[in-house]
Amino acid sequence: MSQEIYQQPGQPEILIRANYQPSPFSITHTELTFKIFDTHTVVYSKLSIQKDDQSVTHINLDGENLELLEVHYQNRKLLPTEYLVTSHQLIIPTPDDLEFTIQTQVKIEPHKNTALEGLYLSQNNLVTQCEPQGFRKITYFLDRPDVMSRYTTHIIADKNKYPFLLSNGDLVNTSLNGEIQTCTWVDPHPKPCYLFALVAGDFDLATRQTQTRSNKPVTLKAYVPKNKGYQAEFALKSLESALKWDELRYDREYDLNTYMIVSTDDFNAGAMENKGLNIFNSRLILADPQMATDSDYLNIESVIAHEYFHNWTGNRVTLRDWFNLTLKEGLTVFRDQQFTMDKHSYSLTRIDTVSALRLSQFAEDAGPNAHPIYPKTALAVDNFFTSTIYEKGSEVIGMLHTLFGADGFKKGMDLYFKRHDGQAVTIEKFAKAIFDANSGFISEEQKNQFSLWYSQSGTPTIKATTQYDQKTQQLLLNLEQIIPQTPKGDNQDPFLIPLAYSLIDATGNLVTPDTSSNPPTSIDQKNQLLLVTQKNQTYFFDKLPNPVHISLNQGFSAPIRLEQNTTQKEKILQAQFAPDLFNRWDAIESLYVDFIREATQSNHPIELSENFIQMIDLFLNQRPPLDTYFLGYALKWPSYSHLAQTLGYFDAPLFLNTLTQGQAILAQKLMSTLYNTYTIFHNNNDYIFSTELAGQRFLKNKCLGYLSLLPDYSKMAWNQFINANHMTDEEPAFQFLLKDQTYRDQAIEKFYKKWAHSPVTLNKWFSSISSAPSPHTNTDVKKLWTHPDFIKTNPNRVYSLLRSWTSNLTHFHNDISNYDWISERLIELDAINPQVAARIGSGFDFCIFTPLENKKASYKALSHVLSKKISPNLYEGLSKTHQQLEKLI
Repeated sequence: MSQEIYQQPGQPEILIRANYQPSPFSITHTELTFKIFDTHTVVYSKLSIQKDDQSVTHINLDGENLELLEVHYQNRKLLPTEYLVTSHQLIIPTPDDLEFTIQTQVKIEPHKNTALEGLYLSQNNLVTQCEPQGFRKITYFLDRPDVMSRYTTHIIADKNKYPFLLSNGDLVNTSLNGEIQTCTWVDPHPKPCYLFALVAGDFDLATRQTQTRSNKPVTLKAYVPKNKGYQAEFALKSLESALKWDELRYDREYDLNTYMIVSTDDFNAGAMENKGLNIFNSRLILADPQMATDSDYLNIESVIAHEYFHNWTGNRVTLRDWFNLTLKEGLTVFRDQQFTMDKHSYSLTRIDTVSALRLSQFAEDAGPNAHPIYPKTALAVDNFFTSTIYEKGSEVIGMLHTLFGADGFKKGMDLYFKRHDGQAVTIEKFAKAIFDANSGFISEEQKNQFSLWYSQSGTPTIKATTQYDQKTQQLLLNLEQIIPQTPKGDNQDPFLIPLAYSLIDATGNLVTPDTSSNPPTSIDQKNQLLLVTQKNQTYFFDKLPNPVHISLNQGFSAPIRLEQNTTQKEKILQAQFAPDLFNRWDAIESLYVDFIREATQSNHPIELSENFIQMIDLFLNQRPPLDTYFLGYALKWPSYSHLAQTLGYFDAPLFLNTLTQGQAILAQKLMSTLYNTYTIFHNNNDYIFSTELAGQRFLKNKCLGYLSLLPDYSKMAWNQFINANHMTDEEPAFQFLLKDQTYRDQAIEKFYKKWAHSPVTLNKWFSSISSAPSPHTNTDVKKLWTHPDFIKTNPNRVYSLLRSWTSNLTHFHNDISNYDWISERLIELDAINPQVAARIGSGFDFCIFTPLENKKASYKALSHVLSKKISPNLYEGLSKTHQQLEKLI
C-alpha cells in the first residue's frame, strides 16, 4: 500500500489542539460487509448519519488508498459528478436532510499493505490495526475518536482458507453457502472507529470459561498460530486475573459474552484494545518455558491486563481527540502497574518502572522531542504514542493517587465513570472528576498548579539541602525547584510536586518529627508528604534530639530528578534502612553514579568504597534473605542513558571502560558471595513461574553476569547455556557469552540453529547480538541486515536488530560512520512502514549528549535523510533533532 509522501523542505501540515471543532455529523449505526478474495477485499459500508449542524452543506468522509467503486446517498446511486474524491476524502453534498444514509463500495488490497495500518495480511491471515487512523484505509468514514457508532459487521470468505471470521461484539449468525462462509457480529456498545477490528484466518483456538461477580458467564478465547494453542494458556489465565482484579479494585465488570485475543507476528506495536477483540503482537501472547523468560511472562501478564483494563478506561470512556491520548494510556498504564504490584513484588514493579522511566522517558524529556503529556501540536498523530504519553502520564495519575489516597482516588474514578460512560471526553473532564470527588483536599490554586503536569514538558529537578541545629533540635530542609525550559527555550512555571519522605536516625530507626511550624497547605504530616509548589521552599522538622537523614521522594512519589546534599555515609544508611525498597535501591544507584562521576571526571580508574562493597556483601548474605528482586537490582549498574542525563555528557569508550572496570572490581571483591548466591538459587528443576522463583532466577543471573567476568568462572555461563531447560537460564547465559572470545561464535551458532524455526525466539537472537557489549557488535549488525532471516517488513524483526542497536549507546555512538549507515536504512524503511522508521529514527535523539564530532556527523546524516521524500512520521522527530543539533554545533 503506497504512502503519502511529503516533499522537503516544505513541511507537513501542523495539527493544532486548539483548532478542535465538534463533528457536525454523528453516525448512529455502521453496517459493514467484507467480501474477502485472494487478491483483494471489497468493503460495503452503510452509514446511518445525523446532521447536528444544519448550516453544513456537505460531509467530508476520510479515506486513503481506497478504490471507490460506488456511492449511494439515500439509496440512490450517485453519478461521479455528484461527489468529489481527493487523496484523503470523499466529499458528498448533504442538502436539507437531517437524517440520511450513505453507502459506499470500495476495493482494498491487504496483501500490499506493508504499513500494517487498516486491513493487512499477516502470514496467511487478515488482521486490522485502526488506531489511530487506520480505519480510513478500510472504508470512507468520519475517522475521529469523538464519532461513536454501533457496528454490525458481516464477513464473507472461503471457509477452507479462513475458517475463523471475527469482529467486535457478539457473534449473532453464521451461515454456509457451499465453501463460502458468512459470519455476522453485532457490537451493542457505541465506539469510535479506531476500536474496530476484523480477523480472518486459520488458528488454534484455546478457551477458558469464567464469570463476572454478577454471575454472568464469559468465554475467553485465544486465537494463535496452528499447533501453538498450549502457548496461550498463560495469557488466558492472565486475562481472567485481570477481569477479577478490575471488579475487586474498581468495581468494573466486563460487558460482553465473549472476550477474544488474537496473535499475529506482524504488528507495529504491542497490542490493541479493540472492543472485545484484542489483537496482540505474538511475543505478548505466546509463552512456554522453553521460549519465554520470566520477564516475558511478566510482560505478557501486564499487557494482557493493560488491554483488558482499556475496556473501561479507553473504550467505554474514550478520548475526544488524539491530543488527549494520555487520558486513556497514562491512566491504563497506571492501572496495569497497580495490578502487577498487587500480584507480585512491590520492588519488582516500582524499581523496574522507575528504572525504565529514567532510561527512556527522562531521556525523551531532556531531548529535542520533549513534549507535554497533553501536547498542543503535532505533525503526525502516530507520533503521540511515546514514553511521555504512556509512562509519564501514568506517573501523573500516580501523583493524584498519592495526593488523595487509594479511597479518594477510587471515589474519583467512580465519579468519572458515572459522568462519562459512553462518551468521548478530555483530560480536563477526568481531572475535574478526581478533584470534585475529593473537594477540600487541595485548594483551587493547587489544582491549577497540578494541571501544569499536563501542559508543560521536561523533568523538574529538586535540589535538596539540609541543615541540622543541635541546639534547637531542628532540621531545616530547603528545596529548590528547577524547571526545565521547553525545547524552544521558553521558560515554564513551578509544578505542584507531592514529595513523600521519611526520617532515619544514625542507628537506622525511623523518626517522627514535629512539623507543626510549617503551613498546613505545604505538608501532609499524617501521610508524610511535602507539597512543593514554589521555586524555593523551606520546611522545618522539630523535636529531633539527634541528627537524622531525610529520605526524599519515597516510592518515587513524583517523576522528578532529585539532587540532595547527602554524604556517602548517608546514602549507605538510606540503602540499609529506608522503609521503602525503592528508596533503598535509589540510594544504591546514586552511589554507583558517584563512583562513575569521580572516575570519568578525574580520568582515573574507578574505585568502589569498601563500605559500599561491604554493604552489598551483607545484603547478599543476610538471612532470612532480602527480597531477591531488590538484591538483583542492587547489583545492576545505572543505564548509560541515565548516566548521560545525570552527568550531562556522554563519552562512549570512557563510559564503557569505566563501567566494565567497576563491574570487574565488584566481581573480584564479592567472588565468593556471588558464587554462593548463584549456587543456592541455580537448579535444573522444571520451570514454574512464580514471583518467588522468578526473583531467585533474576538474582542468580545477575550473579552469573559478574562471575562471567572472572577467568576462573568463565565456563559457568557456557555450562548454564548448554544445560538450560528454560529460556530464563538460556538467554542471559547467551548474552554473557557474546562478550567471551572463547565461546562467542559457538554460542551464536548454537542458539540460531536451535531457534531458527521460532520467529518470536529468533528475535531474541537478533536483539542479543545487536545489544551486546562486544567489539564485534557494529560489524555484526550490518551483516545481519542482509541475513536470510532478517525480514524488513516485520516490525518485530526490525526492532530486534536496529532498535536494540541504537539503544546500545556505547557501541552505536562509538563509530560515527554508523550514523550514515542507519540514515540509509531509515530511508529504506520509511518507504515500507513509516511508523517503524520513526521509532528507529528516535535513536538520533541521544546524539545531543555525545561529543562534538558525533554531533556534527549525526547532523550531516540527518540532513541527508531530511533532503529526501519522507513521511511526516519520520520527518517530525528527525527535524526537531536536526534543529537541536544545529544549535549545538
